[in-house]
Amino acid sequence: MKHEQLLNGLKDLGFESDLHGLELVSVVAELMGAPELKSNSEWFDGYMNFLSMADQYEITGNGKNLIPLAEACYMYLKKCMQKV
Repeated sequence: MKHEQLLNGLKDLGFESDLHGLELVSVVAELMGAPELKSNSEWFDGYMNFLSMADQYEITGNGKNLIPLAEACYMYLKKCMQKV
């Protein structure tokens, strides 16, 4: 979530932020033991939707204000995995 805020901030300033992607979705999927990622899966689409919500939160140094969003995202992704 914090990384997404950074990338979107760079875009807002006119910088090319596509070069700084870390593909964190793959890392999160692996850590959660998610099935193969597909861009049209409920898991993937849900993750991307939660990331897009990060811009609605104030940017802070420690990102603590993003914890409720991150927890909601985690719970959603867990439910998606139970459906598979």
